[in-house]
Amino acid sequence: RGAATFQAVADELLSELHGPESSPSAAEMKKVGRRVYDILNVLTALGIVTSSIQGQGVKVVQWVGFPDESRNLLADARRERARRAEVVSALKASVVEAAQQCVALTALRRRNRALIAAALGDQEADRLAPADPEEEDAAEAG
Repeated sequence: RGAATFQAVADELLSELHGPESSPSAAEMKKVGRRVYDILNVLTALGIVTSSIQGQGVKVVQWVGFPDESRNLLADARRERARRAEVVSALKASVVEAAQQCVALTALRRRNRALIAAALGDQEADRLAPADPEEEDAAEAG
């Protein structure tokens, strides 16, 4: 729509609410008028409508439309979500790699300890390469 006065907007809302047969009370008209005024002020602050005073102090609102920024918000949000999904995927891959390295290093440590024990004996192996805390816990539990 084009331009309309605050009162015309309030009257149209009331006619949609009550229909053409009934007329709202004066108190209801005043209440709806205040709400329309509040809503139009918010829309003005958001840049969706503009308001100006014409003639004998009559406030007129003009539909501007949604700002270009709001059109880009959805695209920006989707790009940010995709970027965060990539970060999460990279972090998951890092965790998997770290777990694989941990398993490989534990196996290497056990192999080296076994080689030391075979060459120098268990006491020397305990001194040079103490047992894993997990292995000690398992030995105590078993």
